[in-house]
Amino acid sequence: MSAKLEKKHRLVVNLASKQDNVLKSVRLRKGKIEACNGIAYICKEIDYSGDELLINAEDLKKCKANPKDGSVLVEKADPYLFIIGDREHYPATPITGTYPNLDEWLYKEDAPVLQVTISKTQLSSILKSLSSEEEQISFSFFDTTEPIRFEVGDNTRGLLMPLKSKRRE
Repeated sequence: MSAKLEKKHRLVVNLASKQDNVLKSVRLRKGKIEACNGIAYICKEIDYSGDELLINAEDLKKCKANPKDGSVLVEKADPYLFIIGDREHYPATPITGTYPNLDEWLYKEDAPVLQVTISKTQLSSILKSLSSEEEQISFSFFDTTEPIRFEVGDNTRGLLMPLKSKRRE
């Protein structure tokens, strides 16, 4: 059983937990690759139909990707797991454990109370302008046509214009 992880799929490793007491893994399951850190979760669609695998995030990070297409190959040959990149063949650390099932929230059928679309580039610029000491960002939404206000600590405030937004009727 194998899965080709393109660069866009491998980026989920950036969200995998870095804490010692938390499972530091990426989950590969039918049609999805996921990572979480206890607070945030990300899921991307992928062409994979094999059994569920927990892949050590550190193993995935250290494997150099194929320079032609930026991918790595995950190979499962019971009981072994390998990550294959650019002329590298890493044995991966076996991981067992459970991963949270967040499909109930991820694929909710209910319409959201408020849906706002913002620019990833602009949000990234805002995050880069903050000090590493500032951990929490508070977002305030006043109306679907007004800027989103954000506050960080007691001394930083800003505005971000939504690209589009809608409120549940």
